[in-house]
Amino acid sequence: MAWRNAWTMLALLIAGQVAMSSGAYLWGPLAPFMVAELDVSKAQFGAVQSAFYVVGALMALPAGVL
Repeated sequence: MAWRNAWTMLALLIAGQVAMSSGAYLWGPLAPFMVAELDVSKAQFGAVQSAFYVVGALMALPAGVL
């Protein structure tokens, strides 16, 4: 019975990772539409996108300590 719980947990973890990572992979294809809709330059859009990754990297440090 324990192996069944382990596979269920693994499936849930993989599904969560896919859901969380999809946001990172959607920036590229959606960028032209978002730049046009929000009326921002490509540099501004890139700065906002980079800010998400910088914050994520900074938050990974204290999370790793936990």
